[in-house]
Amino acid sequence: MSVRVFTVVILLAVISPIATAGHEVYSLYTFESPPYQYANPSPDGPQVIGETVATIRCAMELAGASTHIRLMPQSRARFALQRNLVDGYFAVDPSPAMDETALISHPVALEKWYWFYRDVWPEVGAARIGVVGGSNEEAWLVNQGLQPSMTVSAPEQLPALLSRHRIDLALMDQRVMAALQAEQPSLGQSLEHRFLRYAPLHLYLNASFATEHPGFMTQFNRQLASCMGQHMQLTEEEHLHVASVANQLIRDLVSQINLPQAIHQGPRFDTFTDILTQDTIWQALAPEQPTPLASEILALPASQSLSRWQANHPDLITEILLTDKKAHWWP
Repeated sequence: MSVRVFTVVILLAVISPIATAGHEVYSLYTFESPPYQYANPSPDGPQVIGETVATIRCAMELAGASTHIRLMPQSRARFALQRNLVDGYFAVDPSPAMDETALISHPVALEKWYWFYRDVWPEVGAARIGVVGGSNEEAWLVNQGLQPSMTVSAPEQLPALLSRHRIDLALMDQRVMAALQAEQPSLGQSLEHRFLRYAPLHLYLNASFATEHPGFMTQFNRQLASCMGQHMQLTEEEHLHVASVANQLIRDLVSQINLPQAIHQGPRFDTFTDILTQDTIWQALAPEQPTPLASEILALPASQSLSRWQANHPDLITEILLTDKKAHWWP
């Protein structure tokens, strides 16, 4: 009798955290990359914490789910996701291969990738490039046709390889390097750096999960903005750089496409009520299917011209919205 009671007590102890939470618990993998996600020792065992982890947990909770997050090498995490062995994987740079087998979220983190080098800037095409094996940076390099000369298991190895002249360039996130230097002040101090790109990273949910939980990703995406805090904000220097690039793009766009004529080609509405009606229809149908109005607009010559212009700037332009003064004035 005492053994049976003891067993019941143990079972209650195991299931009570899930039962009291009132949420389903989803299993997610990520990889170690301070300050975004890393293990924090605790009396109950290592806990995965960090800025991106906090964002994911917050949005999941608001969408009606709890999470169990584990650190996993990126190659193993991708393998597990593609074979439906885990519900989701973050923080990941978008890739066509992942898109074929999983559902991608809106950005959950924004990394700032830099080239790090010694003394003189080398020619990228001829340089010996070092990168963390299986990382987002490695996948991006390969997609660009730049095969890394050396891959390492941990980011702290890259500054050492640069110092010993084993590689000419190291590609890594700026804040990851800053975290390494905070732990070892002498690490990488003599290195130069050059900005490469902003890398929005995402959560991928496996295909079976998305099928079994229709609409969950939409709910998750809606909660992200309120969960990100200051994590996606740019510095003043970055604001100036982005503004400069944006102004160049706008000048290029205006020189190639007659925007007032493009607006004139589009549909017109007499009242603000008509606009709100169309917006209600859009919210009811999108993103699963385009509204009749959206299909009409996308077929316009101006829309096709804008699409071609966007295709010429794939790394800079993700979306173009052109409206008249009733909605917003865009110079």
